[in-house]
Amino acid sequence: MDLLDDLGDLDNAIDKALELGNVPRRVQYTRPKRPLIDRLAFGVSGALVKAITLEVERHLAPEVQYRFSGKK
Repeated sequence: MDLLDDLGDLDNAIDKALELGNVPRRVQYTRPKRPLIDRLAFGVSGALVKAITLEVERHLAPEVQYRFSGKK
């Protein structure tokens, strides 16, 4: 099938596979999804939303505390 005869990147491999399969290439560009915090902060007071989210996450995350009473 000649798929391993050339070196290249993913686009080269896709182009070769499409050529061998006689299929036209359909390009679709996508953007990576933004994190939830960024989507909530967009168009709103970003600093306030981030501060509230970080505070909520801090309260929900498990916390380990080492306490010393001063007595031996």
